Amino acid sequence: MDSINNIMNNFYKSLGEAAPQKTLNDAFPSVTGSIAEEEKASDGTNGLKRICINENCSACGICYGSSEHFAALADGKAANKYKVLPQKAIKEVEGIIEMCPSNAISLADSEYASENVSQFLEKAKEAYKKVIEDTLPNVEFNGNNYEIKCPDFNLRSDRRGVSKSYDRTDRDGFRYFKNSVFPYTKQIIQNMLIDYKTSTLSTFYNIKNDPNNFYNQTNEKLSAELASIAMAAKDLFDIEIDIEKFQELSIQPQTGIKGLKDIYSYRLEHLEEIYIADTVANEIDVDGYQYYVEIEDSPYANDKYTWCILELVREWYKDIRRELTFYMNSYDSPIHEIINDMKLPYEGQVKSAWEDKMTVLSKLLPTKTA
Repeated sequence: MDSINNIMNNFYKSLGEAAPQKTLNDAFPSVTGSIAEEEKASDGTNGLKRICINENCSACGICYGSSEHFAALADGKAANKYKVLPQKAIKEVEGIIEMCPSNAISLADSEYASENVSQFLEKAKEAYKKVIEDTLPNVEFNGNNYEIKCPDFNLRSDRRGVSKSYDRTDRDGFRYFKNSVFPYTKQIIQNMLIDYKTSTLSTFYNIKNDPNNFYNQTNEKLSAELASIAMAAKDLFDIEIDIEKFQELSIQPQTGIKGLKDIYSYRLEHLEEIYIADTVANEIDVDGYQYYVEIEDSPYANDKYTWCILELVREWYKDIRRELTFYMNSYDSPIHEIINDMKLPYEGQVKSAWEDKMTVLSKLLPTKTA
């Protein structure tokens, strides 16, 4: 307890302020002695609570430095570790609420608060679906998020491109674009797909090298959900349950004949090599750009012209982004089909393991409704 008070004193000292007179010893009268058994609320939900953290959190670290019921996010701000706060920890957390300098912490009814065993089990059985849906990353493609990578082109004609004929200059500019620039369309699309798969899709196929892949993230969230369920059951129905053992869950996706490099993983990892680039490139018609060539008076000679394709290339880039975005998010795109085919077996394993956990829990719960 002295170490917690030290954290508080150091925090307020860093702000140049005096610590409040009320100490954690005052806020935690039941912690300094033996923790008294909490009386359950008179309503049907037994007063089951959860911790809430609002946007006022200043990332001071007092809460998660003082209690195991809080967790730290990547930016240092606090989060609730579980969706249930055990009855015996309520006094402890109420003390931390009083000491929070940002008034960011509060208590609310837990989503697992239930009036009877049947209602509780129904909530628990359906929880895994929401975890999987919440964990699934957004794989929507937006071409505007990716840089166009291609060689540096000549956007203006040089001295050799000077001509007395306006029409010839126009034809020369378009011919240069058609023969020297436009052939890079497929390569540009492939480069955008490489960036997309690296930033968004690798969570599905780079399983060995990425500990934060989709499957591990989902396992961690499911494990935390199981811990919340076990805590709720323990408080609501006064059962004995090994929370640590109950929350154990480590499921990896089924692998194909090439191990982790099964057909689905291979297609995602080599996204730029399959037919997407060819399909999109074929939708872009080079002849649609011949009217975008700009003709300018030559700076090199009077009464002569030069061409400029700066605006033409901008339109070309815009069309590449638009066509690729449209295709990748359409029903014809293979992305959603590949990902669904990859994760369906995993979700089946998760559902089976979850049902086994629920069977164990059901046997521990009272047979009569509470």
